[in-house]
This record gives sequence, structure tokens and C-alpha cells, in this order.
Amino acid sequence: MSNRLHSTSGRSAGFTLIELLVVIAVIAMLIGILLPSLGAARNAARATVCLNNTRQIAIAVTSYTVDNRWYPASYVYPNSEKGQSWKIEDQKGTDPQFGYLHWSFALFSSGQVPQNAFECPSAFGKGAPRTNPGALTEDQDPNQFIDPKTAHIIDRQARRIAYGANGAVIARNKFVEEKGSRNNVLVNPAKLDAEPGGAARIILAADFAFSPTSGWATIGDEKGYEGGSDGFKSKSHRPFTPFRVRSGSGDPNEDYTVPASKAKRFEYPDVSNLATTDIKRKKDILAGDLTNSKTTLNVVGRHHPGGDPSIGSANFVFFDGHADRMTVVETIQKRLWGNRYHSLSGENSVYDPAIDKAN
Repeated sequence: MSNRLHSTSGRSAGFTLIELLVVIAVIAMLIGILLPSLGAARNAARATVCLNNTRQIAIAVTSYTVDNRWYPASYVYPNSEKGQSWKIEDQKGTDPQFGYLHWSFALFSSGQVPQNAFECPSAFGKGAPRTNPGALTEDQDPNQFIDPKTAHIIDRQARRIAYGANGAVIARNKFVEEKGSRNNVLVNPAKLDAEPGGAARIILAADFAFSPTSGWATIGDEKGYEGGSDGFKSKSHRPFTPFRVRSGSGDPNEDYTVPASKAKRFEYPDVSNLATTDIKRKKDILAGDLTNSKTTLNVVGRHHPGGDPSIGSANFVFFDGHADRMTVVETIQKRLWGNRYHSLSGENSVYDPAIDKAN
């Protein structure tokens, strides 16, 4: 009787090898379908974190202007290795013997924004290293050259910074007038309010672009790219220069050396000046160098979802505090970097072909 309780077919109750292979194949196929979607969702979430971080920065900048009446300088030369003190007479030439005092430090050191608000999880290492990161290797880019003369210097700047400021408002440090030349100036918020559309139409900061293969060499110096002995050196303390000198040659970054009587107007770069690659190769990085005379807008980020695949999109935060994701091409076409080089004294208007007939 007990024998009837057993199967007479002789077949095991388990799966056959063929059945297991079919199940594995189905699972593999489902994973292949789902992984891209999961990756896209993860990238979108990271981009949203970056966007929210830029909003925090904009709020902190507004708070700073309430206390100080001016927008912070992109960077200055401090007069000691520690602290926030600096002298106006030291802001000329190129002599960062004590490193750089960066605008990010002015915000997070006073508690107006957390230091990690300057990071972006989508970016390489969450952000570019300080130009002078000190001896801690975790604060350095893997390929970064550390000058032995300043190896002990630590810039007063966020440890990792994923965003560059609009240099037409967040001024560089050359505040000293020399021999009749114009100079950089701190900008009062009222100057932006007087522009068409006000602060809501002017970009405060945007993502820095990085190279998937060469990291933050995108914001390094040309000597390093060309194989100089110093190698890659970060220029993360510098802002974007959104305009170029109109007519003839001239680097807007150095235009404070031009006598005021010979100063030229500015203009937006042509879209053709932008690098239309994803800067994966070294020759593409050169197009994005922050010292590039065509346009430093080549190093506006391109690593977020959306936009033209050949250029990519970036997060942009405006001086009124709102943020948006778009391509750098859109910012040029819509003239979202402002209509004046506010941080430069003298003639600083930006040519607008739609309303300006002057050459």
C-alpha cells in the first residue's frame, strides 16, 4: 500500500537543466531591460540633488549681500596662510603666495550654507579640487600637480567645488587700478536689478564640466595640457568669463590691463565657439580650458540628462534663487549671463544685435 504513495514515473520533482537555463535567460533579459532605466533614474536623482545644492548657494549669496551690500569676490589673495583677511593693495599681478580665498569660503565658513552644497554627486569626485589642496591626497585630483613651494598651502575654498560663478558679477580679484587702466570692482545687487528682467534673468553659477577620461583637466592650465613640467593644475578658483572682447583680439580675463580710454565693448560668444563634443579626448579638453580665449563657457557642465547629446545639459542657478537645467547654447541665445560686465570698471556694456546698431 505504501508503494502507491510513490511516483511510478521515476521523474524527479526538481527543474530540468533546460528549464533552469530558460529561467536564467529570462532573468538576464529582464535585468538588461531594467538596468538602463534604473541608471537613468539614478542619474536624474543625482542631477536633482545638484540642482537643489545650487539653490542653497543662491540663498546664501543673497544673505551675504544683506550683510555686506556687495556680491562676494570670486577669489582674492589673502595676506596670511589662515583666516579671511586681505588687503586691496595686494589684489594685482599674480602672487598667490598664501593661496586663494574663494567665494565659497565666505559662505560656508559663516554657516550660511553647508560646505557639501558646493558638491554634485554627478560630477567626478563630486567636484573639482582646490587649486592648492594641501598635503592630504584625498583632497587632490589623481593627476594634480602640487608645487613643492606651496605644498603646505590650503586654499580657503570648499574641498570639492562642482560649480563656477558668473565672472561678470562675481568679480576676480584685480581691484587695483594701474596707470589709467580699468580694474575689477565689487558689484552691488542694485546693478542687476536695473537690468531688463532683473536678477531673475542673470545666471549666478553653473556646473563645471569634467572629462570622463581626464577628470578635472578641463579647468586646468594650458601648460599642463601641452606636457609642461608642472602637469595638470586645477583652476577651480576661477569664474566663467561669459563674454568676449568685441572687435579684434583680447582676453576678457585680462581686460583690466587695457587703458580705460581704449577699452572695448563686450559681446556674447558665437555658438560656433562652443566645443560640440563630450570632451572625452585630450584635444576636446583644450577647447574647454578656462584660459581659452574663444570662450570659457566651453567648460560649463554637460553631464546631466537632457539637451543636445553633443553638448549635454547643465544646472544653472540665477541671482534671484531659482534654478533650471538647460544647455549652454540656450543661455547664450537667451542672453542669460547679463547685459553688462558689471565686475569691470569703465565701458562694460555688452553688444545686443537686436537693439544696438553700434559696431
